[in-house]
Amino acid sequence: MLNNRVSFWFPLLLSGLFFQPLQADIELRTTVRDVFIRDVCALTGRIGFSVTSDDFADASPANPHYIRLRLDHGALTCRDIVNPSKNLDPILIPMEVDAPGYTINADPTAVQIVRWRAGEPEIWLRVSESSSRWLMFNETPVPPSPSGRVNFDLGLDIQGYVNVYQTEFTLGRASLPFPTRDLNRSDIPSSPPVGTLIEVDLSQSNLEAIEVIGRPEETTLNIDPIVFDSQTNGVETSADYFAIQLGQLTSVAFSDERIIGRGTLNNGDGGSSPALRWETTVNEFHYRGFCERAGVAFGRFVNNGFSNVSREKPAYLKFDLNHGSTLCETLVAPGSDPIYLALFLEEFGDGPTLNVPNDALSIVRWVAGESAVWLKLTASTENWIRDGLESLPPSVVHSVRFTLLGSTDNSHDASRDLFVENRANLPFNTRNLTTSGDRVDAVSTTLFIDASSSNFEPLPAPAEDSVLEMIPSAWDDTTAGVETAADPAQIIFRDGIFLFSEEIPLGRASRLFPDANAIVHLTTTVRDVFEDGTCERTGQMRFRIEGDVFPGAAENRPQYLRLRLSGGAVLCETRVDTVANQGQPISLALRVLENPEVHAELVAPPDTLQIVRWKANENEIWLKVTTPTSRWIRVNNSTSSPNTRDVVEFVLADSAVESFTRNSTAFSQGRANLAGNTLNPNNNGAFGDVIDTHLGMDLTSFVLPTPSFIEFNADSFDFQTVGVETAQIQNQIQLGDLVPLSLTGDLQIAQTQTDLPLRIDPEISVQGLEVITLDALLPDGVVPNAIRWENLETGAILSQDFSLAYDPLPGRTVSMRVLVTDNLGRVGEAFAVILVNPDGLDLNGDGQNTIEDLRQAARKWSSENKTEAKSVLDLLHIRIDPKK
Repeated sequence: MLNNRVSFWFPLLLSGLFFQPLQADIELRTTVRDVFIRDVCALTGRIGFSVTSDDFADASPANPHYIRLRLDHGALTCRDIVNPSKNLDPILIPMEVDAPGYTINADPTAVQIVRWRAGEPEIWLRVSESSSRWLMFNETPVPPSPSGRVNFDLGLDIQGYVNVYQTEFTLGRASLPFPTRDLNRSDIPSSPPVGTLIEVDLSQSNLEAIEVIGRPEETTLNIDPIVFDSQTNGVETSADYFAIQLGQLTSVAFSDERIIGRGTLNNGDGGSSPALRWETTVNEFHYRGFCERAGVAFGRFVNNGFSNVSREKPAYLKFDLNHGSTLCETLVAPGSDPIYLALFLEEFGDGPTLNVPNDALSIVRWVAGESAVWLKLTASTENWIRDGLESLPPSVVHSVRFTLLGSTDNSHDASRDLFVENRANLPFNTRNLTTSGDRVDAVSTTLFIDASSSNFEPLPAPAEDSVLEMIPSAWDDTTAGVETAADPAQIIFRDGIFLFSEEIPLGRASRLFPDANAIVHLTTTVRDVFEDGTCERTGQMRFRIEGDVFPGAAENRPQYLRLRLSGGAVLCETRVDTVANQGQPISLALRVLENPEVHAELVAPPDTLQIVRWKANENEIWLKVTTPTSRWIRVNNSTSSPNTRDVVEFVLADSAVESFTRNSTAFSQGRANLAGNTLNPNNNGAFGDVIDTHLGMDLTSFVLPTPSFIEFNADSFDFQTVGVETAQIQNQIQLGDLVPLSLTGDLQIAQTQTDLPLRIDPEISVQGLEVITLDALLPDGVVPNAIRWENLETGAILSQDFSLAYDPLPGRTVSMRVLVTDNLGRVGEAFAVILVNPDGLDLNGDGQNTIEDLRQAARKWSSENKTEAKSVLDLLHIRIDPKK
């Protein structure tokens, strides 16, 4: 398990070694970081704990045990992490088991950080639940053991914890998905996640540098763990750590690997500590997604690194996205109002206050399609903090924070209460500097990236290929064009100030959607049509899309799909002719097919796919696509093109009822962009706006011999195509570049016949108490001369009209045919059957046909103990012999 964790410790493992533990009651595993020997707040390594026996069997809420971690060499913690006097409540630490067959049974409150105060050499943990019940094995509570270890960690940032524990939590193998200060009633964290990075003040320590003294005992920073029993008093209440009354030592032992830092003369940036540090979350995103949500980022000013900044000489902070990713939305366009970022001081009680102008830090450029976000700083950090009568710059102890990337909730929750106490210059991120704190003025700065053309590689690729980062740089007042240039290439920036921050990790690329080749699969129904018909109806066309079929489509750069009839067939009616105002574009419903594995949403706009030309006497139907397929599908926060799992379908040549039935439920579930094919793309799901798209053909000029198939051939053209919606005749359409289109499946939509293509509606019916009426249907344009309905068994003439009402009701199953001769002497025939249950038309004699008749038939069938029923037809005695 621990080796898996190492790959996610990129904020920690910038340098150092990984130590393997010795066998002991509690095994320690640490990472080691180089630390500047006089740093005021140096980041150290991480500490992993593995409990392998029932070390805390006697612990309980009433009699807790305490773990004290003491720093050596005079090192002190430099930040308040848990300090109730500053509203920093205890932190619940997640615990997990990494052995097969075990689940975690420990309460989320079992292990907590209860004291971690700036300026003290100790960190205290409380264990308040017996380890005898920490695990569950074979439905029995058991303690940790060498085969069932319980692990927990200190020294990870928020994302480090999420990477290790969140999946385990969903599988029941971890007590929490991340550290938190609070729980709701479902034991799911209700307060934000908390990191536990170990940062130490070495400014007064006696730690020596490895470059000067080679002896490890003088150059390594260690932690000394020890466990005291419940007689310990004052850990959570004493104002000073040395006032804590220690209880009895327990027998718990720890392994000897305790090094978390190594002293060095190098402070990492050539002489000055970074001015900004970051706390981030890392979101998983689709490595080729269009508008993927990145993590949250909180910045901290920790020194006076921007002391020379002023309104007249501002600094510009540039944050570049890596791996070819870009911003997918515009928040601040050139020449528009900036977003002012709330700066806040996390101090409570009688501590210092903030003394910063409300326009000191702002986002001045954030443009879709560009690869960088620009901030502007206009106030010197020299006197940002007011402590009594003294003005001070930010420091590690009194850092000034801001929400760079996050929702309105993120910035509001971080700043609003502090603003009331004069510890924030704004209540939240906003465009309105005069806001009174009304939440309507809050602005989201959530980062969404376009990774569709990036070079990210999905996990398990190494971090350098899969991690989304922002690369920061700072530029002086000679920078020009950031706030005005239409093209980012026109921005001039010459002189960098200094490396003011490390890279900011924000995401991990994953393969959230299956890869798929760009394919359109066409399935059709083939109908017989009369060879000389003037308006023959074709079969249905069902298009299923997998892959990024229309990657370049856009509203101002549409992609066209041309469907062309073969053999001289032409359309017999006009449905869409915007030139003559004979029908507006028809928006076609797109639907993602239901998949039990995942709920995919269809997020393409309602007018994404439209029929824009369908004119009588032309042999082409033209469709227009205005949204790239890469933006059609969304699962959770990730977007993608259709794929082998999330297939998107649209249908032509069907009725309004069929279209509504197919799409309306999916529309209500978010799986379709329309409730049916419609002239109104703003349709809210009403059936009244849905129209039919039946396709009729004029075959009077069809040149192929009978019988022949009539096909629709499909081609795709780019935005350079001109005249589709404006040309008087189709020959005036100027084709753009051909876009490759992989079309598979059936192309045939009809087959010509010499005989009249006659059919009966309905062809099969079941006789009940009501009279059944059958209709003979002929193609448009056929002039009938004679019609005759015959009983196939008796030869009796039943009717000589187009409709046959079978009255009186038949007493047995009747098979029949209808013969039609037209005025040219051509003959067509069709067949139908009326099925009759031999036990009667009203099985229970209640004067109506209901489900009760079916239930009575089922009981009779069961009592006769005949061959097992295969379907409803068997139960009704309509198909008694399964072999028939």
